[in-house]
Amino acid sequence: MNPKLVLCAFAIGALLPIAASHSQPTPVVPAWSVAGWDFQNGMTTAADVTNNEHTATAVGSNPLSWGWRNSGVNLTGGKYYTVPYSPALSFASGDFSFAAYVRVGPAIATRTLLDNRGSNGGYLLGISASRRVTLRLTGAPTKVPYSSLAAMPLAVNRWHHIAVSVARSTGTVQFYIDGVEAGTWPLQADIYSNTDAPLLIGHNLDGGGFNERLDEVHLYNRALSLDDLAVVMAPGTPLYEPGLWNGGAAVFSNNCYNYATNKRTNTFAQPGNGAGQGTAGYTCPALIEAAIRDGLEPIADPYEPSHKSTVALVAAPAYGDFHWYRLDRYGGWSHKPGQQPATNLDNSQSTISNPEYADRGIYTDFCGYFRVWSDSQQTAGHEYIQ
Repeated sequence: MNPKLVLCAFAIGALLPIAASHSQPTPVVPAWSVAGWDFQNGMTTAADVTNNEHTATAVGSNPLSWGWRNSGVNLTGGKYYTVPYSPALSFASGDFSFAAYVRVGPAIATRTLLDNRGSNGGYLLGISASRRVTLRLTGAPTKVPYSSLAAMPLAVNRWHHIAVSVARSTGTVQFYIDGVEAGTWPLQADIYSNTDAPLLIGHNLDGGGFNERLDEVHLYNRALSLDDLAVVMAPGTPLYEPGLWNGGAAVFSNNCYNYATNKRTNTFAQPGNGAGQGTAGYTCPALIEAAIRDGLEPIADPYEPSHKSTVALVAAPAYGDFHWYRLDRYGGWSHKPGQQPATNLDNSQSTISNPEYADRGIYTDFCGYFRVWSDSQQTAGHEYIQ
């Protein structure tokens, strides 16, 4: 390959105006789903995607912004949503769960995700100043606090799926982060439910709010298990299906970073640009820091089980360039060299079984592996890159 034709850092010619891709929604399971808001059109109101008519109304300026799935909400500046009171949202009996995608910044602050407290009781779901998921349930004799494990704080500027299951049937409260168990606690004997107040999304009755990015908020009348989470939150890993990347204008306007994250932005995406600060250079340390700012998660073992997908970063400092590979479903690796078609072959035209040992051409420095929120749908990944 001619190195000048495969650069990921620079596009040759003008990028062509074509539509960006869109991600899949969180599945609605009619038997479990009580309410859900995906904020795809939530400038003034957010529809209840479960069709149970729990419409959320925005308070404050327009909260719509980029989210985990296409658009989401940025609740900085005290913005929030209110949902009219409904017994269905108060869970006076039976098991129940909450789930959402959240992305928190570095500020040391207590954040409220859901406040459903009324004159008689209720629940308060949030994130602590130490970035632990928290739940308070009003009951006898007091408001009992629960939290996820201190050893599993939410990472700054990275999308996380959080869930809390309350099982009256087994007397337990279970926390999950990114589909992994994050703490189990015995449930208090009595839970007093809200009987008169609206549900607040991103606001606290006592003052304060969420003030972060939020997407895909769902309430369930079931204590979600690990298997249930695989149904409602796991977006999946893409197959090696290069056609949607190799046809028409898409092949010229998307590069290796787009392909690895499975996100077709048509901007020839660069590490760090999504966070507003591009890479400071083309060495591994600089590129790793830029990728982390975009929300990618560094890992040591590319084959460790996860609901997220695996990608690999390499660098060519002498050429001022970088390159990415992705691990497709069923274990094969593939990549998209600059403005050339996506392929599962390396520089020697051999099938890529491991990017560490493949013929990478000019990309001499192996920087490491990362996890990303990808999607089983081609071109529909969930990381915010630009």
